[in-house]
Amino acid sequence: MMKKWYALKVFYNRFSEIEATLSCDGIESYIPMKTRSYPQPSGEFITRRVPLVATLMFLRCDDEYVSCLNSMLDGKGMVYHRPGTQIPTPIPDEEMDMFIMLTSSMEDGFEQMPYKTELIRYAKKVRVQEGEYAGATGYCVRIKKDKRLIVPLGDLLMLVAVNYIPRHFLQETE
Repeated sequence: MMKKWYALKVFYNRFSEIEATLSCDGIESYIPMKTRSYPQPSGEFITRRVPLVATLMFLRCDDEYVSCLNSMLDGKGMVYHRPGTQIPTPIPDEEMDMFIMLTSSMEDGFEQMPYKTELIRYAKKVRVQEGEYAGATGYCVRIKKDKRLIVPLGDLLMLVAVNYIPRHFLQETE
C-alpha cells in the first residue's frame, strides 16, 4: 500500500509516548522542533529543544493504519481530518518534504501561522534560487506592506519567511 503523510494533534505533550508507539509499529514520524532558552532563578539560561508547534507531529503510513490510529492513541492525540468529515487529511509528499527541509535547517528563518486560503489564492508560485532560503518553493505574498515567501503545509499551517528575499533570487514556477 502507498504511504502518505498525515498530521496528528498531540494532547498533553505526549510526543514521546506517541513516537514510541509509532516506532514499534515501524511507522516514520516527524516532530518539527526549535531551540529555546529559559531563564533560571540563578540568572543562568537552560537551552531545550521543544516542538515548533505545541500540539503538532506528523506520521507517514498507509490508509489502513491511519484509519485505526485514533483508537490506538487512546486519548493521547488524534489524526487531523478534513473539516466537517471524519476523513484523515493526507499531506502531499512535495509539501511535507519542503516543510521538513525548512523546519530542520532553518528553525529561526520562519514563523508559522494558521492556513489561510485567501493569502495564496491569486499568488504567484516561486522557487528561491539563491540566499539563505535557496531551494524553498512557495508563494510570494504581500503581508503588512512587505513581500514574503509563504510555504503552505496541506491546509494545516503556513510557514512565513522572516527575512527579506531579493526579487532577483526568485523564479516563477508552473
